[in-house]
Order: sequence, then C-alpha cells, then structure tokens
Amino acid sequence: MPTSTPRVSFVDTSAWYAARDDDDVNHGGAAQGFQRLGQQGCRLLTTDHVVAESATLIRRRLGYDEASAFLQALQEARSVGLLEVCCTTSADLEAAIAYFLATGDPKLSLVDALSLVVCRAKEVGLALAFDEHFRQAGMEMVAAPTSR
Repeated sequence: MPTSTPRVSFVDTSAWYAARDDDDVNHGGAAQGFQRLGQQGCRLLTTDHVVAESATLIRRRLGYDEASAFLQALQEARSVGLLEVCCTTSADLEAAIAYFLATGDPKLSLVDALSLVVCRAKEVGLALAFDEHFRQAGMEMVAAPTSR
C-alpha cells in the first residue's frame, strides 16, 4: 500500500512570533494553526532568513530567554523531521529581489518575497502566516489574522 507524502505548510515570522507572545493579537490563531497542522500530520517549512528574522524579533521584544527557547524548539522539531529549514541560495535571493522590485508594494518585505520564491520553488501552497502577502500570492492560509 503506497504511503502518502505529508502535506507541507510554510511558517512565517508572523506566526512564529505570535505563537511566542501571549499578548500578540494573533496568538490564539497561531496556537490553533500549529495545533491544526499537527493534527493533520503536516510537516513545517521555513527559511533560514525567517529563522533569523524571528529570533531577532523575539529577542528584541520578549528577551533572550524566549529567543533561546524558540531556537531550541526549532532544533528539536528539525531533529525529529517535523520542520525543514530551507537554506536559501544566491539564486533564490536574486529571484526575491526581482519579485520585490516588480511588485512595488511598499509593505512587502524582502524576507517575505524570499519566502514566496521558496514556496513556489518547492510547490508549497499552504501557509501559517498573518501577513496578507501570502494570501495575495494565492496560498491557502491555515489561520486568519485577527483584526486590530
């Protein structure tokens, strides 16, 4: 009997951060999103740039201990095969810069452009993110952002 490949969901900084910050407006959505992905047996995908951005944001807003716990949790998830951290290439960066410049969207970050390039290359159409750029790019969203 053939085994099916688990579905993959990209995880953005907005979700990593919201899951860590109890006071974040999207905290509940992030917690439910991660729970839903776990129940569905989804594998998680993120990029090295998102990890760096997330750890920096968590460190800046929540402190070193939270950033350290975040990075340790990522390492544990990687070690058991639940998370893949895609190390982006210079070609990925060039494609992201081209996408960033072509959109002209003043709210699009270069990290998000890079994330979208990686998702397209890996054919990932599901995202746990609270950034509308993923939805605008045609990705299915795991959780909806809470209005502020």
